[in-house]
Amino acid sequence: MRCRLRHPPSADGLLVTLREDHFDVTALADGSRLTPRSVAAHTLYENADPFHIAEPSGVLDTTDATYEAVDDRTVRVRGARYVPADGYTNKLEGAELVGYQTVIIGGVRDRIVIKTLPELLPMAKHYFDAKIADIFGGKVDPADVDIDYRLYGTGAVLAGHEPDPLDPRELGVLITVTAPDQATAHAVATFVAHASSHLPIPEYDGLVSTLAYPYSPPEMDRGPLYRFTLNHVTTGVTPTEQTYEALVATGFLNKQLFATLYNTAPDNILLVNHPLAVKVSLPRPAVQGELRDTDCYAGQQYAPLMDMEVAPRRPAASTATVGRGHPL
Repeated sequence: MRCRLRHPPSADGLLVTLREDHFDVTALADGSRLTPRSVAAHTLYENADPFHIAEPSGVLDTTDATYEAVDDRTVRVRGARYVPADGYTNKLEGAELVGYQTVIIGGVRDRIVIKTLPELLPMAKHYFDAKIADIFGGKVDPADVDIDYRLYGTGAVLAGHEPDPLDPRELGVLITVTAPDQATAHAVATFVAHASSHLPIPEYDGLVSTLAYPYSPPEMDRGPLYRFTLNHVTTGVTPTEQTYEALVATGFLNKQLFATLYNTAPDNILLVNHPLAVKVSLPRPAVQGELRDTDCYAGQQYAPLMDMEVAPRRPAASTATVGRGHPL
């Protein structure tokens, strides 16, 4: 088990020993310790209700759980109970590409600029829209480019929820340009950085430097930006040993299936059936971590499985298909 339950906090591993009526959590790193409070606090992590933790097949009820220190490195937990759900649920998450970003980091110490900047930025954005239309000759729609200023020191961290007005003596400025492609984001950021460092301040005659940049050039390409587009709980599929055994009995979980999916010979496939799972192994095209390795941690090797269609139980010869319905 890997977590930050131990003290001092660390990502080092923990050992969990399961028994009939309790389990023990033990810190493994030298010099570390666990406390009942640190273990109990873990139920707060990414859970809306620490006493009712939803899982695919039910709810873990920790209302009556107790946490007892066995020694400085071990905590014993007992009293929680698992309440099975009426049906099995799966959580689906998905993301989509929004665009590409270039960021600019700057700072302001001039108190007049700090006071005036929030009023100038809306006007600057209108200027940037006209500049985009002019520079790109109409090939880039200003509506497809987002230019965002975050003023750290005036409530940017709480994003509008700051309870009291802040009066900073120094201001941190993060400018983020998001565009359909990286080249456009960088090009826009170039003139945004220049214009932002010479904004017109009514209290001054002529142009002054309004931003201090710690780097030159100030534009830094951040790369692609993604956002969540899918966050749903689905029902209707309940994995059990019986359903898995019925699936295996159809005969389609075979070496030829995975050899086809991974474009290799069946003799290269090692297939092992296990309760509720099938483990498939095949030789790596390159030794892990060497010069030509394209997937060091095998993080995307499951992708061909996404093209495998599992139909309702039918005779083995017509149960599995690959890709767009081509029978195996």
